[in-house]
Amino acid sequence: IYNQQTGKDFFAEFNSKIAHPLGMEDFTLDDTFYRYEKDKSIHPAYLFRMSARDLARFGQLYLNNGKWNKNQIISKGWIEKSTKAHSTNLGRMNYKGDYGYLWWIGDSLFNQKMYYASGLGGQRIFIFPEQELVIVHLVNTYDNNKVDDRDIINLIQLIIDSKSEAAEANPKLIPYAAPHIKVPDFVEVETSILQKYEGDYEHRFLGKLVISLDKGQMFLTTGIGKFKIHPTSKNTFYPEDIQTPIEFVKAVDQSKENIVESIYTENRRPDKVVFYY
Repeated sequence: IYNQQTGKDFFAEFNSKIAHPLGMEDFTLDDTFYRYEKDKSIHPAYLFRMSARDLARFGQLYLNNGKWNKNQIISKGWIEKSTKAHSTNLGRMNYKGDYGYLWWIGDSLFNQKMYYASGLGGQRIFIFPEQELVIVHLVNTYDNNKVDDRDIINLIQLIIDSKSEAAEANPKLIPYAAPHIKVPDFVEVETSILQKYEGDYEHRFLGKLVISLDKGQMFLTTGIGKFKIHPTSKNTFYPEDIQTPIEFVKAVDQSKENIVESIYTENRRPDKVVFYY
């Protein structure tokens, strides 16, 4: 609807009017994707891949009533209107609170004014105006992980308590050490070999997957986005963000051509994804 009414691209507008003014460090237009499900709607979903620190910037913008570095990025009136309850008594969804305009209103969840954005699997941005607090909660949904709403609420309550309750006599600050993600070494592969892997594939659960080559860069397009994949050998690839290795195998059985299989470890963690070409 935005694109139709303005004649502009929603993601490009977000990039220039939100991401750049807020100094987002990780976001690029490559992290956006229109997902069409024509059997459900003529309008696509608009998907973002974003880091926690960039989501925190967006949350801070709302906490600041739309102002950033003395510039009014979003009108204060819209902040107030969109974060008020417009839908209540939501049946089985009542435990999430009331609903505003793309924000959940969770005053009843923590007995204080607050609102939050809620995404798939446990992605959240929590805003506590009175506490002057923004909390971002992310989940690696690419491996089908998810965190239950009630577990997230319990976690946020612990954070609130730690901020408002009396400190211990000698509290210690323990710096957070982010887990190290080992990225394999990339190699160069002849274009003639890469071209063999191009095409449409079918996964039992993920549906249609597309492998394409553009200016020497390989891409994997799924129902939730387009990802760069980098060769680590002539037939193995490392997909950005997803991080589960991809292997291309020549199908000896014609019935397996253009089929994709997920290979799991003994504890049901994804080990690799095999594309039969």
